[in-house]
Amino acid sequence: MTHTKARSTREINADNHVSESPDGIADVPEGFREIVPGDTSWLFNTFDAAGKRAWCYYGPFLTCYHLPPGRSVFVGTFESTTCLLTKTERKQVVYNFIVPPVPFDVDVTRRLIGEIEDRTGVYPRVQWCDAEDAERASDIGMVAQEKEKEYFYDPAKISALEGSRYKELRKRIRRLDRDHSPVFRELGEADIAGCHQLLNHWRKVQGRKHSFLLDWGYTRAALDRFSDWGVQDLGGWCLEVRGQLAAFALAGRMASDQACFFVAKADPDFSGISDFLRYRVYQALSGFRLVNDAGDLDLPGLRQHKRRFRPVELRPVYTLKR
Repeated sequence: MTHTKARSTREINADNHVSESPDGIADVPEGFREIVPGDTSWLFNTFDAAGKRAWCYYGPFLTCYHLPPGRSVFVGTFESTTCLLTKTERKQVVYNFIVPPVPFDVDVTRRLIGEIEDRTGVYPRVQWCDAEDAERASDIGMVAQEKEKEYFYDPAKISALEGSRYKELRKRIRRLDRDHSPVFRELGEADIAGCHQLLNHWRKVQGRKHSFLLDWGYTRAALDRFSDWGVQDLGGWCLEVRGQLAAFALAGRMASDQACFFVAKADPDFSGISDFLRYRVYQALSGFRLVNDAGDLDLPGLRQHKRRFRPVELRPVYTLKR
């Protein structure tokens, strides 16, 4: 991998990990500031120690979800907890929790909810929540609603492709390899422009079918900020067919024993290339015990594609609302 970790342009407080609230943003609770790539390391340690394994806890995603002015992500400490907030502003300023505070202290969370509501007049919701925290939703006056189920895989099993369960996948991968001889390699800075072109084509084709596909923004941001992380946190790979970029993927560690399959984008006009890309990325991630590959957006085609890789577990994630 050719990219290197860039130095953050913001200073991080050694005790609380955060600086003062941004000047001129009076509605932001004290102790919060905009997230930066340099926060990834301590967020990793915080989430890993708390046993958080849901896809939304992946540091590069949280940074790339920060897409001002439409949506901003703020990170901070409130009393004894680490908190992540999103801010949107249309008719009014709205703050929501991306995930519950870590640790999920009920009394502290209630006080922060009260402060946010006092500042904005809007009661916040929790965008993503694992099953453990969902059980405590009523303690903070909220109701848990299942959002989707996330797919967890054993990358070593996928790398081996052994047994009857992987028969169909083996055939598809061997056929594509035989017919097209794709070249799988690490993604470099020179590939970013081509990845943007492929992403734009993907959006035009898939967007006509599914207008709610919302990962385009943070995928574009991840490409733009690719060099802001070291390869351990955000690795990249691409597939070439006859010298042309056909697919790319981004993934990295999100816990001591688990990776996050962050992004996979393939030329929608190239049948079967997604299977080959995902298989090769799982080979690259085979040193992890598990990989979280997010959900299927309730799309039959994506569900079929992901189940072809034989998940070892499906775990629900929730949203919390009053």
